[in-house]
Amino acid sequence: MITMISCDPGVAYDKIIQNDSDHDIKIYIYRNSVDIGYYYISDSIEISKHGQLSVYHEGRIGSITEFEDCNTFADSIKTKITDNDTLSLTINLNDHSNWVYSVLDKNYKHGGVCECRAIISNEMIK
Repeated sequence: MITMISCDPGVAYDKIIQNDSDHDIKIYIYRNSVDIGYYYISDSIEISKHGQLSVYHEGRIGSITEFEDCNTFADSIKTKITDNDTLSLTINLNDHSNWVYSVLDKNYKHGGVCECRAIISNEMIK
């Protein structure tokens, strides 16, 4: 009997949008389809006021440092305030600097659990 053991670190990563505002927000995630050659909506997600939602999760072998830049997993993310057509979100979710990287749990050889989080407040809606 042969036993194979891997010593590679595991990583769990989430990209979370936290909606601390008084408005429901619809998030549209666009990805560029290499096979088809055009943009399409792969997801539209509604985040309730004072709620949060993971818009991306990845679990695999790797290092938590791979996610430090909070690089977006999509070509573009657009938003719409669902309960008011005249308001819009002023924060750009495509800008990596609007996301905060955190290590939630660190384990063997730089593996662990990490996240990038964007927090939307009332002041970011005009």
